[in-house]
Amino acid sequence: MDKPYALVVDFDDTLIDSGKYKQNLFVLAKDFGVTLAKANFAYLTATQNKPFTIKRFSKSLFLKDIQKQRQFQTKARLIFFKPKQYNFLGVEKFLKSLGKTYKLYLLTYGEKGHQSLKIKQSQLGKFFDSLLVTAQVGKRDKLLKFQLKWGKLVGVLDDSGNVCENAKNLGLKSFKIKKGFKNANYYNKLEVRINNYFK
Repeated sequence: MDKPYALVVDFDDTLIDSGKYKQNLFVLAKDFGVTLAKANFAYLTATQNKPFTIKRFSKSLFLKDIQKQRQFQTKARLIFFKPKQYNFLGVEKFLKSLGKTYKLYLLTYGEKGHQSLKIKQSQLGKFFDSLLVTAQVGKRDKLLKFQLKWGKLVGVLDDSGNVCENAKNLGLKSFKIKKGFKNANYYNKLEVRINNYFK
């Protein structure tokens, strides 16, 4: 029997600890002699009206020093060397359990190449029926497509208030994910909330 409901699940800060990843980038920048204030400014510049990429961040850090940009980019990619390093505890069990009842779609904001690198490192892609990347912060266009296909039989899991509001305006049920640390206990309670709604 085909699964009657779908869940559209966010990636950064919902399934993985993006704050920890960002912190590691700043530690690496410090190794290159960059102050925390400068790294923060470079990060904000690299994400202004556009998705984050390591290349864009390195350009903001070192401006016209192309050699340092390339060195930083090479080192930064090693941040993704260790599999599942940024996964929140309990997230794999959570997705595996949801996958028995719901069709799961990963919908993440960002630049395709960069997000693909993070998804590969997390090893969470195997739990989803489809992996989708959008450069639209509020994800409205993608959510509209789900609304047209699934109607009210779809739920949206996201830590962004903007995305949850867009989902609500489209008549979709949204489950606002808390910011910061999450563990198995949090995901267990979230699963109960989702199941109770779709009963």
